[in-house]
Amino acid sequence: MGWDSSTMFDLDIKHEANNNIRLYTDNILRGGVRNNGAVLLGTTMILGGSALTVVKENGNPFSNTAVNGRLLAPQDITNVYAGFFEAKGNVTVRNAGVAGISVDDIGQFNYGIASRMCNGPNNTAAYAIYGKVCSPCIGSCWALWLDGPSFSSIGPMGSWQGSDASLKTNIQALTGGLDMIDQLSPKSYNFIEESGLQNLPSGMQYGVLAQELEMVIPHAVTDATSASFTSDESEFVEFKAVNYQQLIPVLIIAFQERQAEIDQQAVLIAQLEEAISAAESEIQLLNE
Repeated sequence: MGWDSSTMFDLDIKHEANNNIRLYTDNILRGGVRNNGAVLLGTTMILGGSALTVVKENGNPFSNTAVNGRLLAPQDITNVYAGFFEAKGNVTVRNAGVAGISVDDIGQFNYGIASRMCNGPNNTAAYAIYGKVCSPCIGSCWALWLDGPSFSSIGPMGSWQGSDASLKTNIQALTGGLDMIDQLSPKSYNFIEESGLQNLPSGMQYGVLAQELEMVIPHAVTDATSASFTSDESEFVEFKAVNYQQLIPVLIIAFQERQAEIDQQAVLIAQLEEAISAAESEIQLLNE
């Protein structure tokens, strides 16, 4: 089946029965339309090939979209996806459901992935970006990994973490904050540019060493593994990462314990001052 690309007439393909329309090359199913209207694209077993490749050139100078997914669903539909991507297989190095790369030397703004959420009045929850690590997860697992500087315009809502009492068990009062703080030794340092990790902060930094913190607060340190997504190399960089959030409760209890010591010392000083004042009064009476 073929047609002259210069023809002025459309090519209409129609199946009168309630059956699928399939398209093949080299006796391999490449695409088609199912009888329910769903489009099947890019069934391929070619190693290194792309299931779907879309190239858009010389389009609108103000707005260009290579692939646009829009789904207008009727009412009473449980799940709706404008675009759904799944990467699955015996992958040796990298597996990405969605990979976004944007390269631009001219434009004012450049986004690898841009996401916008417009919340409706009846929404229970809304997420511009939702990341989930499926459990069990073996190795270094992160719902969100940012390889570079990050900024959050958090606005009036702020940044939040789940801390409701109903989410917790085995709740115990924290003690020994002063002892833990006394064992920590903050350092100043510079990151090694040739460490294998990209976009590490430059210049003088303040913090703690993960190996030293792990000896005092083990659950504030974890093992991490990183590799560049765009690199062709399969070498991984293993290192230790720190959760500084775990230090906040320790600092709070350490301050409270130090304040209790100061209060006790204040009481002792007041008692000593009263004793000294009484002694001075007795000495004055004896001298008279």
